[in-house]
Amino acid sequence: MAQPTNREQFKQWCLRKLGKPVIEINVDDDQVEDRIDEAIAYWNDYHFDGVEKTFFKKELDQTDIDNQYITVPENIIGVINIFDIGDSLSTNNLFNIRYQFALNEIYDLSNYNLSNYYLAMQHIQFLEEILVGKQPIRYNRHVNKLHIDMDWEKVEVGNFIVAEAYQVLDPNTYQGYVEGSLVTKLCSS
Repeated sequence: MAQPTNREQFKQWCLRKLGKPVIEINVDDDQVEDRIDEAIAYWNDYHFDGVEKTFFKKELDQTDIDNQYITVPENIIGVINIFDIGDSLSTNNLFNIRYQFALNEIYDLSNYNLSNYYLAMQHIQFLEEILVGKQPIRYNRHVNKLHIDMDWEKVEVGNFIVAEAYQVLDPNTYQGYVEGSLVTKLCSS
């Protein structure tokens, strides 16, 4: 038989590997489906092709602020980082250090190369990381809670948190790819 390309062919391939039709395989169809689901879940957890990097956003509501954590969707298996929420060096106002630097140096920037501007921005970012730091995060995928260790009083209802994360590939969206890649990996080993 050729390489299986869908769930039904994969099911039949597995049963043949166990000895069907020479050996009578006494398993219910639901048991076979459960084992295939387990194989896909294992593949999502431990193979780089089982997940994709994504960004998800969450609009904060009063419950999030009171709980001091964000509930994450089920398909997210890992949160790597969050976008900066804000700090003393990059506040969104007229006294923002980046805004002032660009405002005062814009004439010079148009006459010269941008190396000095780029180096100055790198230096400001370095100072920001040294003086303010990144927001520490804690995430547990089994409870789907993203804890951000920060002062929750500085955020308001309606603000957005954007997180960089890994999500499992949706078999409905990538039908054939998820099972096909899994089948290819299993068949080659």
